[in-house]
Amino acid sequence: QAPMLLETVMDYGGNYNVSVTVNPAKLEDAEGSLDFSGLKGEFKVAKGGTKVTGDAHAQSLSMNTKDTNLQFNNFSSAVDQSTNAHGLWIGKSDAKIETINAQTAMGEFSINGVSMDADTAEQNDTLNYLLNLVVAEVISPEGFPLAPQSMNYQIKFTNIDSAAVAQLSEALQEMQRQIPTNTPEQNEVLGQEFGMQNIGAIDQMLYANPAMAQNLNIDTNQGPVKVDFNLDVSGFPQDQSVKELMSPMELVRYMTGSLDAKVPMAVIMMTPLGQQLQAYQQQGLVKVDGDTAQLQANLKDGQLMVNDNPMPLPF
Repeated sequence: QAPMLLETVMDYGGNYNVSVTVNPAKLEDAEGSLDFSGLKGEFKVAKGGTKVTGDAHAQSLSMNTKDTNLQFNNFSSAVDQSTNAHGLWIGKSDAKIETINAQTAMGEFSINGVSMDADTAEQNDTLNYLLNLVVAEVISPEGFPLAPQSMNYQIKFTNIDSAAVAQLSEALQEMQRQIPTNTPEQNEVLGQEFGMQNIGAIDQMLYANPAMAQNLNIDTNQGPVKVDFNLDVSGFPQDQSVKELMSPMELVRYMTGSLDAKVPMAVIMMTPLGQQLQAYQQQGLVKVDGDTAQLQANLKDGQLMVNDNPMPLPF
């Protein structure tokens, strides 16, 4: 039986209805076993591939080895994105997993409710990054002491100049292709050339007053972890260019941002930060309220305040 079936139907308008089926699979050898319930997805693709909407669902995936058992239940994802005039994908995408169960020699835990949502105005690899983050940080042995029970992450970009982002994205990709085969001296020159050749795009991006908001909530057996982060660049003069700045750090004068983080003390003590907690408290970087460590930071007019204490910036 074919592991995957792809059925595509084109209507008279040149649009496509795409049905994706990944068949159930059971594999077993001396190294372990895999049991997959299968996946079904339905997507609509506009003529020319300029818009994609649809969703996909999978009931379960179980992977077992000598030392590890992993179980994922009820995975779903949805997408509603389209390309703009500059070929960049914009719109919304999300991914959700109802439960994750893990058993290893290091311990075991269960997460109920993992969800990630992205609403972006530029090319979006956000969910791929976050899925890797979950695998690397939450399901890794280092993550076990936290025993996370649910996780929600949201990210949103606004006021993004798509033409500028498209130019910078292409230039960065070209630079990344050259870096591995260059000498350190050549890469230094390459970085300087990148800045000089793309100043116009950087200026355009700043003129648009870009902004970003991120929210992270994790419920652990030690209590909730909550982090809210916002940053926007506004007020960059339309008649000014970044090449006129003495240092890129001068851009901080045009940034407004805030960070509000609340983390259980028990979680802090499981990290390297716990060893320095007393020093950070004395410096005013961290407040402790009962069993919760708090950090509030605000950036405005080139001034940084951390827990109501002014903090010097390194320029």
